[in-house]
Amino acid sequence: MRPKKKAEEKRTIRQTVNFSQSEYQEAKVKADRLGIGFAEYLRISAVKLKVKEPSKDYAKLLAEMGRIGSNLNQIARTFNEHPNFTEKQKNGLNELFIKFGEIKSMIENE
Repeated sequence: MRPKKKAEEKRTIRQTVNFSQSEYQEAKVKADRLGIGFAEYLRISAVKLKVKEPSKDYAKLLAEMGRIGSNLNQIARTFNEHPNFTEKQKNGLNELFIKFGEIKSMIENE
């Protein structure tokens, strides 16, 4: 017979988690690769995994990026409503959109 666990070691709380099909498959494959059960994998992931919380500066930066994106959209709308802008001006705006997208992507993936 197994020795009894101490009260603080007993798992008495049950939590239901919903997954999409792809999320479930990914987690299941990872658990299988590690040779541990699915529930154990989830416990380890939830308790042992260190998740870096974004800083307040990061949140401010994302908010500012949102405002800049809104301004760029307003400029683009003006370009579309008034076709008398030069190709050079339109190309410049397109370059701004591309650069903005690259910067935003870098920030979000950090």
